[in-house]
Amino acid sequence: MKNKGFTLLEVLGVIVLLGIVAILVVTLSNRILKESKESLYETQKETLVSAAKKWTIANNGVLPMNSTEEAYNLPFTKLAEDGYIDNEELINPKNNRDICGYIQITYNDSKKQYNYKIIEEEC
Repeated sequence: MKNKGFTLLEVLGVIVLLGIVAILVVTLSNRILKESKESLYETQKETLVSAAKKWTIANNGVLPMNSTEEAYNLPFTKLAEDGYIDNEELINPKNNRDICGYIQITYNDSKKQYNYKIIEEEC
């Protein structure tokens, strides 16, 4: 008469195999999640610069008109107050904390255009 069922060795083999698969899935998922958060963070920064460019068009009188003038510091909160961005866009997806800081706007005489630089600060 032949026994039907699995041996202890076969069961342990399946458990070890499932453990290895679980480790691979968790590791891959964590890497994908981290990359997604980094990508979202970069997109948020691009959105802030885009909003600053729109703000610049509407508020041209307060900005430097040549490279010798002092840079204008546009706070992120001002963009939100003026309706150029939503407050939800001021959350860092990497750590779920507020993004604080400003966009430094300078004028480039040779290119006849404004330059935008994001300056982040601790909240």
